[in-house]
Amino acid sequence: MAIRECEREAVTKVLGCGDPKNGFAEYWCLDCGKEKKIVPFTCKSRFCPSCGKVYTDKWVEKMSKEMVDVPHRHVVMTIARELRPYFYWNRELLPILINSAAQVMKSIINGKKKNIDLTPGIVIVVHTFGRDLKFNPHIHALMTEGGLDKNGDWKPIDFLPYAALRKRWQHLILKAFRAVYKDNKKVVNLINKLYTQKKDGFYVHARTKMRSARSAAKYIGRYLSRPAIAESRIIRWDDKEVEFWYEDSETGKKQNITLPILQFIGRLVSHIPEKQFKMVRHYGIYARNKRFECRAAVKFWQIEKLLQEKKIHGFEGRSPTNKKINYRERMIKEFGSDPCKCPRCGSDMELVKIWHPKYGDIYDLLSEGVEVVDYGKRQKNKKEKGKAICKTGGNGDLSLFAV
Repeated sequence: MAIRECEREAVTKVLGCGDPKNGFAEYWCLDCGKEKKIVPFTCKSRFCPSCGKVYTDKWVEKMSKEMVDVPHRHVVMTIARELRPYFYWNRELLPILINSAAQVMKSIINGKKKNIDLTPGIVIVVHTFGRDLKFNPHIHALMTEGGLDKNGDWKPIDFLPYAALRKRWQHLILKAFRAVYKDNKKVVNLINKLYTQKKDGFYVHARTKMRSARSAAKYIGRYLSRPAIAESRIIRWDDKEVEFWYEDSETGKKQNITLPILQFIGRLVSHIPEKQFKMVRHYGIYARNKRFECRAAVKFWQIEKLLQEKKIHGFEGRSPTNKKINYRERMIKEFGSDPCKCPRCGSDMELVKIWHPKYGDIYDLLSEGVEVVDYGKRQKNKKEKGKAICKTGGNGDLSLFAV
């Protein structure tokens, strides 16, 4: 299989992640004049382990504020092994999984409340990798246990019909395949075979429950933008082969596997999504244009129930905050060190330059009229023009622009 353009672009970005040649921000301590720090730009690629982690953390923070605070269910939906090659060679078929999953979950929720049209909240993430890095497209979804009716009232449910969920999921997938490959006799025969062999439907797991919006967002966030393999699973490598371990889903035991290095790389890059393909989709009350009004409607329902019953089953109150966590706070939280403190004098370091390989200096504090002694010490009798972006209370979005 030829290298896809999206693979070439993603790998190039990751290889250049953190390289000052691709741009950087420069920080100086203007109090002692003894320290300066170069912070290279990062690649922002979903294929990059570190950048993917930052993206996931930001998404969890954002969604935990936008999700309604009701119980959620984690749903994993898989397909038959015989169908995987068709998705591998035809990536444009992946939306079949996403659309079918959304349709199944909507119908299951509505089926629990007859004669009432409910709108649940659904977040769907499509994965293409299995634990052994083989191509295994499947769905991870987060679904509210209930939905809003046409009057804006919340109707909870507490049971999912697993048999119906599996069979409906299988039917929608095979129905879509039949529509795409209606003139392909081999595929039509395969579809008929799968109906016969898998009378209970395709495998679906939906028993994991979360009681609050934050725990639900955190849980699904683990599947959001993670790489196909964590570095901690790699046992050893050299210029010929790579050995890593994975947990067998059937036995629950660890299995070691050794691959030639090119095959290992090939498996990794095969999971890079096509450019502009959205791996995460939002449906129902979590659709972008409905989140605010639906969250308000559920909140009113919860307050009303709280006044009536003095408690809400499955609801955990929380004190929401609109404050975004910036780079400085994230580094302190993750590593326990403040990247904006001068290691010599303890003062806040200040941003003095942002350099881009295409545009050159796009910010330069020294050109604004601040005189310095040596390479960093501030002249106290000069007017400063420039903002100490690293200081607490500064603009969180601009803090260490490179990251």
